[in-house]
Amino acid sequence: MKLKKHSKYFLFAIFILLLIGSFLIVRPFIGAILTSLVLGYIFYPIYRKLNSWLKRPNLSALIMVFLLLIIIFVPLLLFFNMLLTEVIGWYSSFQITDMSSFFASSLNIELTVGMEEKIASILEQGTEYLFLEASSFVLSLPQKIVSVVIMLFVLFFVFREGRNIVDTFKKSLPIEDSHKHRVFTKVESTINSLVYGEIVISLVEGLVAILGFWLLGIPSPVLWGSIVAVVALLPAVGPLIVWLPMAAIKFLQGDTVMGIAITLFGLIILTIFLDMIVKPKVLGYKGHIHPIVILLGVLGGLGLFGLTGLILGPVILVLLILVVDIYIKEGIK
Repeated sequence: MKLKKHSKYFLFAIFILLLIGSFLIVRPFIGAILTSLVLGYIFYPIYRKLNSWLKRPNLSALIMVFLLLIIIFVPLLLFFNMLLTEVIGWYSSFQITDMSSFFASSLNIELTVGMEEKIASILEQGTEYLFLEASSFVLSLPQKIVSVVIMLFVLFFVFREGRNIVDTFKKSLPIEDSHKHRVFTKVESTINSLVYGEIVISLVEGLVAILGFWLLGIPSPVLWGSIVAVVALLPAVGPLIVWLPMAAIKFLQGDTVMGIAITLFGLIILTIFLDMIVKPKVLGYKGHIHPIVILLGVLGGLGLFGLTGLILGPVILVLLILVVDIYIKEGIK
C-alpha cells in the first residue's frame, strides 16, 4: 500500500518535471503556436467548406495554409516595407529641420534653450531605441523564420485535426456540461466580436484613413493610417487622437483650408460614421465586450503575445471573468 502511495508521488513529480521541461522546449515558439491556433479558428469554416467539396483533409489543409501564406503574409510584408520606408523618410526629414526654426515658422512657437535640449534628448532616446530594436530584429531573424515555418506546420494540423482536438479538450474538462457550454460559447462570441467587429472595423478605419490622407496630400499616409488602425481599437478615443492634432497643426500653420478638410474627414468619416455608427452595429450583432476589457486586453496582450495578443488578451480576461462568475454561483449553491 505504501509503495502505491509513493509511486503516485513519484509519478506526479515526474509529471511536473516533464511539464516544466516541455514548456522550456516550446517556449521560444509559443507565439507561433498561439498564432496558428487563432488563425486556424478564424479560417476553419472556410477549411470545412473546402474539405466538404474535396473530401481530402490533407489536401484541403495544405491548400488553406498556402492561401493564408499568399493572402495574409505576403501583403503584410509589402505593407511593413512601405511603412518602414515612410517611417525612415519621415524621421530623416524631421531630423534635418532645425527645431527652433520649425516651431517658429510652422507653429509660431518660440522654443527656449531648455525646451530645445529636452526635444533633442527625446529624439536621441528615440533614435537609440529604434537602433536597438532594429538590431534585435536582425539578430533574431533566423529564429523568426523558424517560428514562421513552425506556425505554418502547426496550422496544417490545426485545420486537419482541429475538430478532434476541440472535442477531446471538451470531454477532458472536469466541469459540468452546462459550464462547458458557457465557456466555449463565450470564447466563440468573444473571438467573433474581436475579429469581425473590433479588428475588422479598425483595419477598415486604417485603410480609409490611408486613402483619405493620401487624397488630402498629407505626407506619410501609410504611417498615419496605420496609427489610426491601432488607436481605433481603443474605446472612447479612437482615431480622434490622430486627426485632431493633425488638423490643429494645420490651423496653427495658417493652412485653414487643409485644417477644415482634415477636420471634416476625421470627424464625419472616421469618428462619426465608422467609429460611432458602423462599429456599434457590428459589435451589437457579433456580441459585446466591455470597453475596459478590450483596452486592458489589447494593450497587455500586444506586449505579451505580439499581434496575436489583440485576440488572446481580451479572450483571457473574458474567460477569467466567466470562471469567477461560475465559481461564485457554484459557491452560493
